[in-house]
Amino acid sequence: MTNTEETLAEVTLEEEVQALNTQPSGRVPRHIDDTADTVLSEFHERAISECAIGRFHGILLAACGMGLAADTAELLVLGFVLPSAEVDFCISQTEKRILGVVTYTGLATGALLWGCMADRVGRRRTLLTAMTLAAIFDLMAALMPTFGTFLTARLLGGIGLGGSLPILIAYFSEFIPRPQRVKFLSGLLACWAFGGIYVALMAWAILPKTGVMVVLDGQEHFSAWHIFLIVCAIPTPLAVIGLLALPESPRILLQIGHESEALVIYQRIFQKNHPKLTVDEYKVSETDLPSSQKHKLRRENSQDKDQARPHPTTVRQKSILSVLSYTLANFGSLISKIFAANHRRATLPLLVTWIFASFGYYGLSLWFPEYVKYLKGQDFKLKSSTLTNVSYADVQFNQSMENVIYVNGRFTNVRFENLILNHVVFDSCYFDRVSFIKIKSSRSLFRNSTILKSTFVDTDFFPYRFESCTMEGTTFDSMDAFCALDFDYNIHLGEVFLEHLIGEVALIPGLVLAAVLMDRFGRSRLISLSLLTCSLLTLTLAAVKSPEAVIAVEAAFNAVFAVGLASLTVASTETCPTSIRATGWGLINTLSRGAGLAGLFVYDSMLECTVLASCFVTSGVMLTSAVVSLLIVETRHTLL
Repeated sequence: MTNTEETLAEVTLEEEVQALNTQPSGRVPRHIDDTADTVLSEFHERAISECAIGRFHGILLAACGMGLAADTAELLVLGFVLPSAEVDFCISQTEKRILGVVTYTGLATGALLWGCMADRVGRRRTLLTAMTLAAIFDLMAALMPTFGTFLTARLLGGIGLGGSLPILIAYFSEFIPRPQRVKFLSGLLACWAFGGIYVALMAWAILPKTGVMVVLDGQEHFSAWHIFLIVCAIPTPLAVIGLLALPESPRILLQIGHESEALVIYQRIFQKNHPKLTVDEYKVSETDLPSSQKHKLRRENSQDKDQARPHPTTVRQKSILSVLSYTLANFGSLISKIFAANHRRATLPLLVTWIFASFGYYGLSLWFPEYVKYLKGQDFKLKSSTLTNVSYADVQFNQSMENVIYVNGRFTNVRFENLILNHVVFDSCYFDRVSFIKIKSSRSLFRNSTILKSTFVDTDFFPYRFESCTMEGTTFDSMDAFCALDFDYNIHLGEVFLEHLIGEVALIPGLVLAAVLMDRFGRSRLISLSLLTCSLLTLTLAAVKSPEAVIAVEAAFNAVFAVGLASLTVASTETCPTSIRATGWGLINTLSRGAGLAGLFVYDSMLECTVLASCFVTSGVMLTSAVVSLLIVETRHTLL
């Protein structure tokens, strides 16, 4: 094939791709109504099918799976480290919300930004840049000494890792033949679930499991939660290493006219999957390329006149920074392609379904562990010990106390030293010459008590811990190093870790079921059935009262939701044409993160309400998404 022919082929192909946005609305053919896309898709399907499934796809799944595991870790680690980080950094409830907003904002921003770039400079190059950035700042976050620097590193790491999920799904799917697409995409999503399992297991192995252990761990120079962040960041650099061994997506190369490069990649995949065969045995050659076929038809048609045109400058030859500048300057026009007349019918139902489903899923994911902790807290209160009219003189307390109420107690020449008071109340007690030294407390206070000639050294007994008390000759020293906030140490993190682990494991059978049923029942039907079942399941929460029952409902909910999640992922991948696939996935991911963030705030406010409020809100949004999903265009026969 001559240089002139290659130039002509690229220009013609670009013109056909641009025609994608000018076609009339009202019809939604096989692949978003685009002739050029259909020709390229059919060639790609033949070329990738000839490669068969083999060793290459195992490496592909491992590398992309690590990337998705990293995305899960980025979302989940915050919930695991906050009980420790809030004590170390003295973070208020408002600052904790800001940290959550920053994490979701970083992921949402990165998803859209990197998604747009991936359609212009290629999947692999963009992924390597984004995930390298994430690996650097995730490691830095684990080493940051202050809340401000930790917050900044989390934001930048989130922006980098935000590109992983949307681009990885687009990149991964473009290497899979249509008959195996559902199975492999479900397997990729299983890696997302395995990321959650990995985080929960590492939390169990590394982090303190009770509030008292959190306080003791915080006294270490490099506490356990810093180590936990480093361990949970490992999947990101592993994904980068895996991507270095993989080629660019041949489908995106076909789209921008680099057919010869694409053919070389198909041949490499064929050799990787068939090490005993030679390239000559690969049944697709240069004469089969779409541009070669078009030129053959033109030569046979005497009415066609080939005219040389100037060679276009492809964006793959430009630097990441120049493409980033172009993306930001033309952001609106890039996003508007998703809502073009010939795309709108297919994309709008997908986006609405994702928004409502994400709102319910992420919101309920917060609500489940918090409700379990609430039930545990109620049980904790019922088991409190009340000691009335006790008297202590000339003794020393050096063991931590928990869930005790002293009423009308008398303490004379008593020493409390190097201990933790967790939910301890001194009500109407008398203290004479009592020393409190190196004390940390949680939800503990003195009420209606008399405190005479006593000393408080290295304690966190700030004024708000004394309600209607009388003091004489009492001194307070060395309180500057303590946080004035009153953290609740009545947390049993081991149970929270177990609850997360069960919830993540429950996703696996749902993904397996989706892989079995999706091609048989269709994407839209399975999505709707899954979300409808989730809607009904949440109503059962009104009848459960024990933490174990709540965890069982959560596991069932996650398993059923995983069926719809896999179907929705496959449908979204097949709906977006190659030229805007990563951009479309970026928008989906951004809107999903935004809806998830809104869900976190709404469900957080409902923790103080009745269980029925959360049940009805979740059931309503899931039912809405189930109804809207019926409008999703069926794509089971679509070629990428």
